[in-house]
Amino acid sequence: MTITDQYLEALQQVDEWITVGEWAVKISELFPELLENAEKQAKEQQTEGL
Repeated sequence: MTITDQYLEALQQVDEWITVGEWAVKISELFPELLENAEKQAKEQQTEGL
């Protein structure tokens, strides 16, 4: 299952309007590995402030 498929699956599990934040929570509940991978990728990003 692709990431897009997982995102769509999370939307299909909800039968009412939700916010993006609520959708993100639903994704993390259904597919915790996506959240873990996103956090790992974020930590690997090197940014410098101005």
